[in-house]
Amino acid sequence: MDTAFDIMGLGTVFVDDIIHVPAYPQADTKVAVTREDRVPGGCIANALAAAAALGARCMLLARLGESDLSRYICRALQQAGVDTSRVIADASAGPGHSVILADDRRGSRAICYNMAPCRPLAGSDLPEERLKNTQVLLVDHFEAVAALAVAPLARRLGIPIVLEHEWPDAPQRAELVAAADHVIVSMEFARAITKESQPSQAVQALHNGRAGTVVTCGDQGCYFLAARARDAQFQPAFKGKTVETTGCGDVFHGAYAAALAQGQDVAGCVQVASAAAAVYAFRPSGWQYLARRGEVERMMGGGTAVELEKQNTESRD
Repeated sequence: MDTAFDIMGLGTVFVDDIIHVPAYPQADTKVAVTREDRVPGGCIANALAAAAALGARCMLLARLGESDLSRYICRALQQAGVDTSRVIADASAGPGHSVILADDRRGSRAICYNMAPCRPLAGSDLPEERLKNTQVLLVDHFEAVAALAVAPLARRLGIPIVLEHEWPDAPQRAELVAAADHVIVSMEFARAITKESQPSQAVQALHNGRAGTVVTCGDQGCYFLAARARDAQFQPAFKGKTVETTGCGDVFHGAYAAALAQGQDVAGCVQVASAAAAVYAFRPSGWQYLARRGEVERMMGGGTAVELEKQNTESRD
């Protein structure tokens, strides 16, 4: 019998190699590298790490091989508290890989990514015995085939599907959005598929009576609808000095799924997710800066970013 998990994640995992330079080089010129970093990433990997930081029992189901990159992402997830023992061994598979050129002077970046090693799951990779021991199924657009294959079974077992979707033109987008119980998308995504210019109208156009629909607007907060509600509700963003927003959307999804697994309603899930994303945005990028449960609770209770950073620094000391 599989160990019970709060969240099973299906979707993209990435390894990012970040190359820092003083400024972008001109064509056919050279520039000295000031720093190189390798960090774990990808929509579902970030989300699972965020959920695990909040105390959720998380597992990744994916196809990975024995390459250095596969071993790196599995090790990073394990260190973050995510179970990888159910990862399916596939010699031809690996995580996505990005090489990111970061311009330190401008604070901008250029991303070259490769998803060729990624191998999607099949519906048969998610047997009923495994799903029975899961509270929430968290998926992204990469695993559309597997998610659609198991959606009827998940619904029969009462396991909600939380969808993170970034690409409006991805194959089977409409079917995946329709199959999900909780859809959380950016305003850019919502505008592209609904043609609505206002988030309150976009969330209504997307909702269709599902358990929960959320349209996020970064530091402008988010709009959401729950079940049969007719009027969109607004969750303001928590205020503070933003340091880095990369991955904040993924953190929102992971924290939402964690709160859902703990039995919170949609409004509660949105508040927890907003607080977790804010804590992360007020710090440098990296899984070591993901919000813990106490930090999220303090943020929701009116704590400031300065207080949270002071507490975080003291805990590291």
